[in-house]
Amino acid sequence: MEQEVFIHFKKILDQFNLPNWFHPNTCLLSIWNSLCEIIFMSKNCISFYDYTAEEFLQKPGFEFFPPDDFDSHINRLISIFNNTGEEFCFKKKILSKKGVYVYTESFAKSFYSEYFDEVLLFIISRKI
Repeated sequence: MEQEVFIHFKKILDQFNLPNWFHPNTCLLSIWNSLCEIIFMSKNCISFYDYTAEEFLQKPGFEFFPPDDFDSHINRLISIFNNTGEEFCFKKKILSKKGVYVYTESFAKSFYSEYFDEVLLFIISRKI
């Protein structure tokens, strides 16, 4: 099952017009469902936010938004989900497990997944 899901996401990712700074070893990849739950987080998230991938999974992503940026994060997610297929680039900050803000540049795109039968969101981030 895991291999099948990986192949599904790899095919979708190959269709994206990824930013020139994208490199799988230095960027963070997350996939969110329409309930804003994180359903995939790359293992290198610990080097970004001090959380393990397992700590992110199946939790609402908004739990990790800083209070002063909460509304802008939510509005951005709604916009991305409502504009399936469009590519978005933005900067954001997330509060790390150690209580320090981590600033990232992110690329995001929502898409319909036949495998999951719902719109999902890919977010690729790098530290800035």
